[in-house]
Amino acid sequence: MSPKTLKHSDYTIGWICALPKEMTAAIAMLDERHESLPAVSGDDNDYQLGEINGLNIVVACLPIGELGPPSAAKVATRIPFSFPNVKFGLMVGIGGGAPSTTHDVRLGDIVVGIPMDTYGGVIQYDFGKTVQEGKFKRTSMLNSPPDNLLAAVARLKARHDLDGSNVPKYLDEALSKFPRLKSTSSHPGLEADGTSKGTDKEAVRAQTPGQESSGQPAHQTWTMSNSNNARGTFVQGGVNAATGDVNFGSVS
Repeated sequence: MSPKTLKHSDYTIGWICALPKEMTAAIAMLDERHESLPAVSGDDNDYQLGEINGLNIVVACLPIGELGPPSAAKVATRIPFSFPNVKFGLMVGIGGGAPSTTHDVRLGDIVVGIPMDTYGGVIQYDFGKTVQEGKFKRTSMLNSPPDNLLAAVARLKARHDLDGSNVPKYLDEALSKFPRLKSTSSHPGLEADGTSKGTDKEAVRAQTPGQESSGQPAHQTWTMSNSNNARGTFVQGGVNAATGDVNFGSVS
């Protein structure tokens, strides 16, 4: 069957990836891939078009070798030139887990940034500083996501609580559709999970009600963002203690 060909105005969601491997995963999650559309003047992005559950999506990746917030901002601001009806953009990618006694986060888990207390959902940790004894002090904040996305997260959480997650099914479908990904995108096993080394994490998770049948847990909490990865465990620990964060992401 030939791919669908729609109009620029038919697309309503933008999905932005920082890395090619993240774009690979995004494309694998599409229910259908659509035919490309002619480029629009003023837009240098390159798109994969498609749909999920009837929603038409444009997937864009930062130019290879051009990383960081300026590049991400350019990609985001170009999308409306070509797709005027895109209502919101999602930044989806790989993050570094920051497990704690509060959050049993590990390799393969999904983290969704939502507002909590005075945090908007994403804490840009170069909008802060590490002070005495490695403690993190926030000096600014980013806005919260739109209400329609937060409402969708609330409904999704309720569905997960009742029925469990469909994520394992979606992953199996993607690997079946694209078997070449099995060697690079399958879970490597608990022994490769650096977040659980030296602890009995498997036992902890199994004792959590409902977790054993839900597949990859989706943590609803705030997440950290910066133009550079938080490589130092000293800094990570200070930020984690100050915010309760479970995930360090970046656009680099």
